[in-house]
Amino acid sequence: MDGYIQKTEPFKKLNTDRNGAIHDIRKLIEELATVAFMLQPFMPKTSEKILEAIKNGKEVAPLFPRMA
Repeated sequence: MDGYIQKTEPFKKLNTDRNGAIHDIRKLIEELATVAFMLQPFMPKTSEKILEAIKNGKEVAPLFPRMA
């Protein structure tokens, strides 16, 4: 996903190609949801936090507070 962000720069696109930026961001959110589902067996609380943030569209507390 990081490579995709670097390549497409969706946040820079918002002013020039809003529909393209929205498409890119939606794709990234879908990929993030996939990662969250894959994490579920190993990190259920983290997976739940990611999915909840996606569902509510809100920022959440750091997933890994020791790294923040």
